[in-house]
Amino acid sequence: MTRKSNSGLTGDQALTIVQLAIEADLNWIARAQPLHDYGIDMHAEPVGIDARPSGRLLGIQIKGGPAYFKRVAKDGWWHPISAAHAQYWLNHALPVVVILVNVELREAFWVEVNERTLVSTGKNYKVLVPRHQSLAGARSDWEQVLEARHLAALERFDDNISRLPPSVGTSLRATFSKDPVRASVLALSLAQAPDAVTAVRFALARPEWIKAAGSPAALAVANFCAEHGLYNELVDAHLMCANTDPADAPSATARAAIAALVDSPTRAAELELSAKRLARDVPNPLLDVLTARVHPEKLDRGNLAFEPDLAERLAADGSNLVVLQHEAARAMLQRDWSKAVLGYERYLQSRPHDSARMLDLARCHFYRSGTPHSQPGDADRALTLARAALDQRRSWRGRAACTRLSLCVNQLLSDLRRMQRQPLPRSFVSPH
Repeated sequence: MTRKSNSGLTGDQALTIVQLAIEADLNWIARAQPLHDYGIDMHAEPVGIDARPSGRLLGIQIKGGPAYFKRVAKDGWWHPISAAHAQYWLNHALPVVVILVNVELREAFWVEVNERTLVSTGKNYKVLVPRHQSLAGARSDWEQVLEARHLAALERFDDNISRLPPSVGTSLRATFSKDPVRASVLALSLAQAPDAVTAVRFALARPEWIKAAGSPAALAVANFCAEHGLYNELVDAHLMCANTDPADAPSATARAAIAALVDSPTRAAELELSAKRLARDVPNPLLDVLTARVHPEKLDRGNLAFEPDLAERLAADGSNLVVLQHEAARAMLQRDWSKAVLGYERYLQSRPHDSARMLDLARCHFYRSGTPHSQPGDADRALTLARAALDQRRSWRGRAACTRLSLCVNQLLSDLRRMQRQPLPRSFVSPH
Protein backbone atom coordinates (compact mmCIF):
# COMPACT_ATOMS: atom_id res chain seq x y z
CA MET A 1 0.00 0.00 0.00
CA THR A 2 1.40 3.37 -1.05
CA ARG A 3 1.73 5.91 1.74
CA LYS A 4 1.35 9.62 1.14
CA SER A 5 4.26 11.94 1.79
CA ASN A 6 4.10 14.51 4.58
CA SER A 7 3.49 17.26 2.02
CA GLY A 8 0.63 15.23 0.54
CA LEU A 9 -0.97 14.74 3.95
CA THR A 10 -0.56 18.43 4.73
CA GLY A 11 -2.20 19.32 1.45
CA ASP A 12 -5.17 17.09 2.23
CA GLN A 13 -5.49 18.62 5.69
CA ALA A 14 -5.38 22.13 4.22
CA LEU A 15 -8.13 21.26 1.74
CA THR A 16 -10.30 19.85 4.54
CA ILE A 17 -9.79 22.96 6.70
CA VAL A 18 -10.79 25.24 3.83
CA GLN A 19 -13.84 23.16 2.93
CA LEU A 20 -15.11 23.10 6.52
CA ALA A 21 -14.57 26.86 6.92
CA ILE A 22 -16.45 27.67 3.72
CA GLU A 23 -19.37 25.49 4.70
CA ALA A 24 -19.49 26.43 8.41
CA ASP A 25 -18.37 30.08 8.50
CA LEU A 26 -19.60 31.28 5.09
CA ASN A 27 -22.58 28.91 4.72
CA TRP A 28 -21.54 28.35 1.10
CA ILE A 29 -21.08 25.17 -0.90
CA ALA A 30 -17.48 23.93 -1.26
CA ARG A 31 -16.54 21.35 -3.89
CA ALA A 32 -13.08 19.86 -4.26
CA GLN A 33 -12.12 19.41 -7.90
CA PRO A 34 -11.11 15.80 -8.62
CA LEU A 35 -10.73 16.72 -12.32
CA HIS A 36 -8.25 19.46 -11.65
CA ASP A 37 -8.49 22.67 -13.55
CA TYR A 38 -5.07 24.21 -13.99
CA GLY A 39 -4.24 25.23 -10.42
CA ILE A 40 -7.87 25.19 -9.25
CA ASP A 41 -8.29 22.90 -6.22
CA MET A 42 -11.82 23.83 -5.16
CA HIS A 43 -14.92 25.81 -6.06
CA ALA A 44 -16.95 27.87 -3.63
CA GLU A 45 -20.56 28.69 -4.50
CA PRO A 46 -23.00 30.84 -2.50
CA VAL A 47 -26.58 29.67 -2.14
CA GLY A 48 -29.57 31.76 -3.11
CA ILE A 49 -32.48 32.91 -1.02
CA ASP A 50 -34.25 29.63 -1.79
CA ALA A 51 -31.19 27.71 -0.47
CA ARG A 52 -30.41 26.48 -3.99
CA PRO A 53 -26.95 26.83 -5.61
CA SER A 54 -26.64 30.26 -7.22
CA GLY A 55 -24.48 29.22 -10.18
CA ARG A 56 -21.80 31.79 -9.29
CA LEU A 57 -18.48 30.06 -8.73
CA LEU A 58 -15.21 31.12 -7.17
CA GLY A 59 -12.04 29.26 -8.12
CA ILE A 60 -9.65 28.49 -5.26
CA GLN A 61 -6.04 27.37 -5.07
CA ILE A 62 -5.03 26.04 -1.66
CA LYS A 63 -1.52 25.97 -0.22
CA GLY A 64 -0.95 24.50 3.24
CA GLY A 65 2.03 24.13 5.53
CA PRO A 66 4.70 26.27 7.21
CA ALA A 67 6.72 26.70 4.01
CA TYR A 68 4.07 29.06 2.62
CA PHE A 69 4.39 31.43 5.59
CA LYS A 70 8.16 31.96 5.39
CA ARG A 71 8.07 34.97 3.05
CA VAL A 72 6.88 37.38 5.72
CA ALA A 73 5.85 40.93 4.79
CA LYS A 74 4.75 43.80 7.01
CA ASP A 75 1.03 43.12 6.48
CA GLY A 76 1.03 39.46 5.56
CA TRP A 77 2.95 36.96 3.44
CA TRP A 78 4.27 37.01 -0.12
CA HIS A 79 3.20 34.09 -2.28
CA PRO A 80 5.02 33.37 -5.57
CA ILE A 81 3.01 32.68 -8.72
CA SER A 82 4.43 31.43 -12.00
CA ALA A 83 3.84 33.45 -15.15
CA ALA A 84 1.86 30.55 -16.62
CA HIS A 85 -0.51 30.38 -13.64
CA ALA A 86 -0.89 34.16 -13.54
CA GLN A 87 -1.82 34.36 -17.20
CA TYR A 88 -4.22 31.44 -16.95
CA TRP A 89 -6.00 32.79 -13.88
CA LEU A 90 -6.30 36.30 -15.33
CA ASN A 91 -8.06 34.81 -18.36
CA HIS A 92 -10.17 32.42 -16.33
CA ALA A 93 -13.95 32.59 -16.50
CA LEU A 94 -14.08 32.51 -12.71
CA PRO A 95 -12.48 34.88 -10.24
CA VAL A 96 -9.60 33.05 -8.55
CA VAL A 97 -8.32 33.34 -4.97
CA VAL A 98 -5.25 31.83 -3.35
CA ILE A 99 -5.66 30.58 0.21
CA LEU A 100 -2.71 29.94 2.54
CA VAL A 101 -3.47 27.53 5.36
CA ASN A 102 -1.68 27.21 8.70
CA VAL A 103 -2.54 23.58 9.31
CA GLU A 104 -1.38 23.51 12.95
CA LEU A 105 -3.42 26.57 13.97
CA ARG A 106 -6.23 25.78 11.49
CA GLU A 107 -6.10 29.34 10.19
CA ALA A 108 -6.50 30.39 6.56
CA PHE A 109 -5.90 33.66 4.72
CA TRP A 110 -6.82 34.61 1.17
CA VAL A 111 -6.18 37.05 -1.67
CA GLU A 112 -7.82 37.45 -5.07
CA VAL A 113 -5.51 37.12 -8.07
CA ASN A 114 -6.05 40.05 -10.43
CA GLU A 115 -4.15 42.84 -12.18
CA ARG A 116 -4.10 44.92 -9.01
CA THR A 117 -2.73 42.26 -6.66
CA LEU A 118 -0.11 40.68 -8.96
CA VAL A 119 3.38 42.10 -8.54
CA SER A 120 6.00 41.33 -11.18
CA THR A 121 9.24 39.71 -10.06
CA GLY A 122 10.75 39.74 -13.53
CA LYS A 123 9.78 36.53 -15.30
CA ASN A 124 7.15 35.60 -12.72
CA TYR A 125 4.84 37.21 -10.15
CA LYS A 126 3.94 37.33 -6.50
CA VAL A 127 0.90 38.38 -4.47
CA LEU A 128 0.62 39.69 -0.94
CA VAL A 129 -1.74 37.58 1.16
CA PRO A 130 -2.96 40.09 3.80
CA ARG A 131 -2.93 39.07 7.42
CA HIS A 132 -6.33 40.72 7.96
CA GLN A 133 -8.07 38.69 5.20
CA SER A 134 -9.08 35.66 7.20
CA LEU A 135 -11.11 32.99 5.44
CA ALA A 136 -13.61 32.94 8.31
CA GLY A 137 -14.61 36.53 7.52
CA ALA A 138 -14.46 36.35 3.73
CA ARG A 139 -18.16 36.09 2.94
CA SER A 140 -18.91 39.76 2.26
CA ASP A 141 -15.72 40.32 0.26
CA TRP A 142 -16.23 37.17 -1.79
CA GLU A 143 -19.80 38.17 -2.58
CA GLN A 144 -18.50 41.47 -3.93
CA VAL A 145 -15.87 39.67 -6.01
CA LEU A 146 -18.49 37.35 -7.50
CA GLU A 147 -20.95 40.16 -8.15
CA ALA A 148 -18.33 42.19 -10.02
CA ARG A 149 -17.39 39.22 -12.19
CA HIS A 150 -21.04 38.34 -12.78
CA LEU A 151 -21.87 41.86 -13.95
CA ALA A 152 -18.82 41.89 -16.22
CA ALA A 153 -19.83 38.55 -17.75
CA LEU A 154 -23.38 39.77 -18.31
CA GLU A 155 -22.18 42.97 -19.94
CA ARG A 156 -19.88 41.02 -22.27
CA PHE A 157 -22.38 38.29 -23.11
CA ASP A 158 -23.30 39.53 -26.59
CA ASP A 159 -19.67 40.28 -27.43
CA ASN A 160 -18.59 36.82 -26.25
CA ILE A 161 -21.36 35.20 -28.29
CA SER A 162 -20.06 36.97 -31.40
CA ARG A 163 -16.68 35.29 -30.87
CA LEU A 164 -18.16 31.79 -30.84
CA PRO A 165 -19.48 29.47 -33.57
CA PRO A 166 -23.13 30.23 -34.38
CA SER A 167 -24.32 26.82 -33.18
CA VAL A 168 -22.71 27.48 -29.80
CA GLY A 169 -24.20 30.96 -29.60
CA THR A 170 -27.70 29.63 -30.31
CA SER A 171 -27.45 27.12 -27.46
CA LEU A 172 -26.04 29.72 -25.07
CA ARG A 173 -28.87 32.15 -25.83
CA ALA A 174 -31.35 29.38 -25.04
CA THR A 175 -29.48 28.82 -21.76
CA PHE A 176 -29.48 32.55 -20.99
CA SER A 177 -33.27 32.70 -21.12
CA LYS A 178 -33.51 30.45 -18.05
CA ASP A 179 -30.13 30.87 -16.34
CA PRO A 180 -28.33 34.09 -17.28
CA VAL A 181 -25.65 33.60 -14.61
CA ARG A 182 -24.37 30.26 -15.88
CA ALA A 183 -24.92 31.20 -19.52
CA SER A 184 -22.82 34.36 -19.24
CA VAL A 185 -20.03 32.60 -17.32
CA LEU A 186 -19.96 29.73 -19.83
CA ALA A 187 -19.90 32.17 -22.76
CA LEU A 188 -17.01 34.01 -21.11
CA SER A 189 -15.05 30.81 -20.55
CA LEU A 190 -15.53 29.54 -24.11
CA ALA A 191 -14.85 32.87 -25.80
CA GLN A 192 -11.96 34.25 -23.75
CA ALA A 193 -9.82 31.18 -23.02
CA PRO A 194 -6.38 31.20 -24.63
CA ASP A 195 -7.17 28.07 -26.67
CA ALA A 196 -10.05 25.71 -27.39
CA VAL A 197 -8.82 22.86 -25.18
CA THR A 198 -8.52 25.17 -22.17
CA ALA A 199 -12.01 26.54 -22.84
CA VAL A 200 -13.58 23.09 -22.92
CA ARG A 201 -11.70 21.97 -19.81
CA PHE A 202 -13.62 24.56 -17.80
CA ALA A 203 -16.97 23.04 -18.74
CA LEU A 204 -16.05 19.35 -18.68
CA ALA A 205 -14.59 19.71 -15.17
CA ARG A 206 -17.97 20.99 -13.93
CA PRO A 207 -20.65 18.50 -15.09
CA GLU A 208 -23.04 19.19 -12.20
CA TRP A 209 -22.78 22.95 -12.77
CA ILE A 210 -23.58 22.43 -16.47
CA LYS A 211 -26.41 20.06 -15.58
CA ALA A 212 -27.98 22.74 -13.39
CA ALA A 213 -27.91 25.11 -16.38
CA GLY A 214 -29.88 22.64 -18.49
CA SER A 215 -29.48 20.69 -21.71
CA PRO A 216 -28.86 23.76 -23.94
CA ALA A 217 -25.70 24.50 -21.93
CA ALA A 218 -24.44 20.94 -22.37
CA LEU A 219 -25.26 21.15 -26.09
CA ALA A 220 -23.29 24.39 -26.34
CA VAL A 221 -20.22 22.57 -25.02
CA ALA A 222 -20.73 19.68 -27.46
CA ASN A 223 -21.16 22.05 -30.40
CA PHE A 224 -18.01 23.91 -29.37
CA CYS A 225 -16.02 20.66 -29.36
CA ALA A 226 -17.44 19.61 -32.72
CA GLU A 227 -16.69 22.95 -34.38
CA HIS A 228 -13.10 22.85 -33.12
CA GLY A 229 -12.50 19.22 -34.03
CA LEU A 230 -11.89 18.17 -30.41
CA TYR A 231 -13.18 14.62 -30.78
CA ASN A 232 -11.98 13.17 -27.47
CA GLU A 233 -13.59 16.07 -25.63
CA LEU A 234 -16.68 15.75 -27.85
CA VAL A 235 -17.24 12.24 -26.52
CA ASP A 236 -17.28 13.54 -22.95
CA ALA A 237 -19.48 16.48 -23.94
CA HIS A 238 -22.10 14.19 -25.50
CA LEU A 239 -22.05 12.02 -22.39
CA MET A 240 -22.60 15.17 -20.35
CA CYS A 241 -25.63 15.85 -22.58
CA ALA A 242 -26.90 12.35 -21.81
CA ASN A 243 -26.50 12.97 -18.08
CA THR A 244 -28.22 16.35 -18.31
CA ASP A 245 -31.29 15.18 -20.23
CA PRO A 246 -32.28 11.54 -19.56
CA ALA A 247 -34.87 11.65 -22.36
CA ASP A 248 -32.07 12.34 -24.84
CA ALA A 249 -29.65 9.87 -23.26
CA PRO A 250 -29.90 7.15 -25.98
CA SER A 251 -29.26 9.63 -28.81
CA ALA A 252 -26.59 11.57 -26.92
CA THR A 253 -24.76 8.34 -26.06
CA ALA A 254 -24.97 7.28 -29.71
CA ARG A 255 -23.48 10.63 -30.74
CA ALA A 256 -20.70 10.06 -28.21
CA ALA A 257 -19.99 6.67 -29.75
CA ILE A 258 -19.85 8.14 -33.26
CA ALA A 259 -17.39 10.78 -32.04
CA ALA A 260 -15.29 8.12 -30.29
CA LEU A 261 -14.76 6.31 -33.60
CA VAL A 262 -12.27 8.99 -34.63
CA ASP A 263 -9.67 8.03 -32.01
CA SER A 264 -11.01 5.10 -29.99
CA PRO A 265 -12.99 2.35 -31.79
CA THR A 266 -12.94 0.24 -28.64
CA ARG A 267 -14.63 2.95 -26.60
CA ALA A 268 -17.08 3.49 -29.48
CA ALA A 269 -18.12 -0.17 -29.30
CA GLU A 270 -18.64 0.09 -25.54
CA LEU A 271 -20.74 3.23 -25.95
CA GLU A 272 -22.77 1.55 -28.68
CA LEU A 273 -23.83 -1.12 -26.18
CA SER A 274 -24.72 1.57 -23.64
CA ALA A 275 -26.79 3.47 -26.21
CA LYS A 276 -28.71 0.33 -27.17
CA ARG A 277 -29.42 -0.50 -23.51
CA LEU A 278 -30.71 3.03 -22.95
CA ALA A 279 -32.90 2.87 -26.08
CA ARG A 280 -34.65 -0.29 -24.81
CA ASP A 281 -35.53 -1.49 -28.33
CA VAL A 282 -37.19 1.83 -29.25
CA PRO A 283 -36.31 2.57 -32.92
CA ASN A 284 -33.68 5.29 -33.16
CA PRO A 285 -32.09 6.29 -36.50
CA LEU A 286 -28.95 7.40 -34.71
CA LEU A 287 -28.39 3.83 -33.59
CA ASP A 288 -28.65 2.78 -37.23
CA VAL A 289 -25.98 5.30 -38.12
CA LEU A 290 -23.88 4.01 -35.25
CA THR A 291 -24.29 0.40 -36.39
CA ALA A 292 -23.14 1.42 -39.86
CA ARG A 293 -20.03 3.08 -38.46
CA VAL A 294 -19.05 0.54 -35.80
CA HIS A 295 -19.72 -2.63 -37.80
CA PRO A 296 -18.37 -2.13 -41.32
CA GLU A 297 -18.40 -5.88 -41.91
CA LYS A 298 -22.19 -5.67 -42.21
CA LEU A 299 -22.04 -3.03 -44.91
CA ASP A 300 -20.88 -2.46 -48.46
CA ARG A 301 -18.67 0.01 -50.17
CA GLY A 302 -17.00 2.81 -48.28
CA ASN A 303 -18.03 1.54 -44.85
CA LEU A 304 -21.21 3.59 -45.04
CA ALA A 305 -23.68 1.74 -47.28
CA PHE A 306 -26.83 0.49 -45.54
CA GLU A 307 -29.00 -2.52 -45.88
CA PRO A 308 -32.32 -1.55 -47.57
CA ASP A 309 -34.43 -1.57 -44.42
CA LEU A 310 -31.96 0.73 -42.63
CA ALA A 311 -31.83 3.07 -45.60
CA GLU A 312 -35.64 3.36 -45.57
CA ARG A 313 -35.70 4.19 -41.88
CA LEU A 314 -33.01 6.82 -42.30
CA ALA A 315 -34.79 8.39 -45.25
CA ALA A 316 -37.97 8.62 -43.17
CA ASP A 317 -36.09 10.60 -40.54
CA GLY A 318 -34.56 13.20 -42.86
CA SER A 319 -34.95 15.94 -40.24
CA ASN A 320 -32.25 14.33 -38.12
CA LEU A 321 -29.07 16.27 -38.84
CA VAL A 322 -26.73 13.42 -37.93
CA VAL A 323 -28.59 11.17 -40.34
CA LEU A 324 -28.50 13.82 -43.08
CA GLN A 325 -24.79 14.29 -42.62
CA HIS A 326 -24.22 10.56 -42.64
CA GLU A 327 -26.20 10.01 -45.84
CA ALA A 328 -24.34 12.86 -47.58
CA ALA A 329 -21.00 11.41 -46.45
CA ARG A 330 -22.04 8.01 -47.78
CA ALA A 331 -22.85 9.59 -51.15
CA MET A 332 -19.45 11.30 -51.19
CA LEU A 333 -17.65 8.00 -50.63
CA GLN A 334 -19.70 6.45 -53.44
CA ARG A 335 -18.78 9.43 -55.64
CA ASP A 336 -22.45 10.20 -56.15
CA TRP A 337 -21.77 13.93 -56.14
CA SER A 338 -25.31 15.03 -57.03
CA LYS A 339 -26.82 13.06 -54.16
CA ALA A 340 -24.13 14.38 -51.82
CA VAL A 341 -24.85 17.96 -52.92
CA LEU A 342 -28.56 17.50 -52.19
CA GLY A 343 -27.80 15.96 -48.79
CA TYR A 344 -25.47 18.72 -47.66
CA GLU A 345 -27.79 21.41 -49.01
CA ARG A 346 -30.61 19.95 -46.92
CA TYR A 347 -28.32 19.83 -43.90
CA LEU A 348 -27.24 23.44 -44.33
CA GLN A 349 -30.86 24.58 -44.50
CA SER A 350 -31.01 23.72 -40.79
CA ARG A 351 -27.39 24.59 -39.93
CA PRO A 352 -26.45 27.32 -42.44
CA HIS A 353 -23.35 28.34 -40.48
CA ASP A 354 -21.73 24.91 -40.14
CA SER A 355 -18.40 25.69 -41.77
CA ALA A 356 -17.23 22.06 -41.87
CA ARG A 357 -20.29 21.02 -43.86
CA MET A 358 -19.89 24.11 -46.07
CA LEU A 359 -16.46 22.81 -47.00
CA ASP A 360 -17.86 19.32 -47.65
CA LEU A 361 -20.48 20.82 -49.95
CA ALA A 362 -17.81 22.92 -51.69
CA ARG A 363 -15.82 19.75 -52.40
CA CYS A 364 -18.90 18.03 -53.80
CA HIS A 365 -19.59 20.90 -56.19
CA PHE A 366 -15.93 20.97 -57.16
CA TYR A 367 -15.71 17.25 -57.94
CA ARG A 368 -19.05 17.24 -59.76
CA SER A 369 -17.86 20.10 -61.97
CA GLY A 370 -15.31 17.72 -63.51
CA THR A 371 -17.83 14.98 -64.36
CA PRO A 372 -20.41 14.50 -67.13
CA HIS A 373 -23.05 15.32 -64.47
CA SER A 374 -21.69 18.84 -63.86
CA GLN A 375 -24.20 21.63 -63.43
CA PRO A 376 -23.83 25.30 -64.41
CA GLY A 377 -22.38 27.22 -61.50
CA ASP A 378 -20.73 24.25 -59.72
CA ALA A 379 -17.28 25.84 -59.73
CA ASP A 380 -18.57 29.25 -58.63
CA ARG A 381 -20.64 27.68 -55.87
CA ALA A 382 -17.61 25.74 -54.61
CA LEU A 383 -15.54 28.91 -54.58
CA THR A 384 -18.23 30.87 -52.71
CA LEU A 385 -18.69 28.15 -50.09
CA ALA A 386 -14.95 27.73 -49.47
CA ARG A 387 -14.48 31.46 -48.99
CA ALA A 388 -17.50 31.69 -46.71
CA ALA A 389 -16.27 28.78 -44.54
CA LEU A 390 -12.87 30.37 -44.10
CA ASP A 391 -14.25 33.84 -43.39
CA GLN A 392 -16.67 32.48 -40.81
CA ARG A 393 -14.06 30.49 -38.92
CA ARG A 394 -11.71 33.43 -38.90
CA SER A 395 -14.46 35.49 -37.31
CA TRP A 396 -14.72 33.23 -34.27
CA ARG A 397 -11.38 31.48 -34.06
CA GLY A 398 -8.98 34.26 -35.04
CA ARG A 399 -6.77 34.16 -38.09
CA ALA A 400 -3.87 32.46 -36.30
CA ALA A 401 -6.06 29.52 -35.27
CA CYS A 402 -7.23 28.76 -38.81
CA THR A 403 -3.98 27.67 -40.43
CA ARG A 404 -5.07 24.08 -41.13
CA LEU A 405 -8.46 25.14 -42.50
CA SER A 406 -6.82 27.89 -44.54
CA LEU A 407 -4.45 25.40 -46.18
CA CYS A 408 -7.39 23.15 -47.02
CA VAL A 409 -9.42 26.01 -48.47
CA ASN A 410 -6.44 27.39 -50.36
CA GLN A 411 -5.87 24.01 -52.00
CA LEU A 412 -9.50 23.86 -53.05
CA LEU A 413 -9.39 27.43 -54.33
CA SER A 414 -6.16 26.70 -56.18
CA ASP A 415 -7.70 23.68 -57.87
CA LEU A 416 -10.76 25.68 -58.84
CA ARG A 417 -8.72 28.51 -60.29
CA ARG A 418 -6.51 26.09 -62.17
CA MET A 419 -9.59 24.43 -63.59
CA GLN A 420 -10.97 27.80 -64.64
CA ARG A 421 -7.53 28.85 -65.94
CA GLN A 422 -7.56 31.97 -63.83
CA PRO A 423 -4.72 33.24 -61.61
CA LEU A 424 -5.08 32.59 -57.88
CA PRO A 425 -5.76 35.88 -56.00
CA ARG A 426 -2.97 36.91 -53.65
CA SER A 427 -5.44 37.22 -50.78
CA PHE A 428 -5.90 33.40 -50.78
CA VAL A 429 -2.23 32.41 -50.99
CA SER A 430 -1.28 32.89 -47.35
CA PRO A 431 -2.50 30.18 -44.93
CA HIS A 432 -2.87 32.84 -42.23
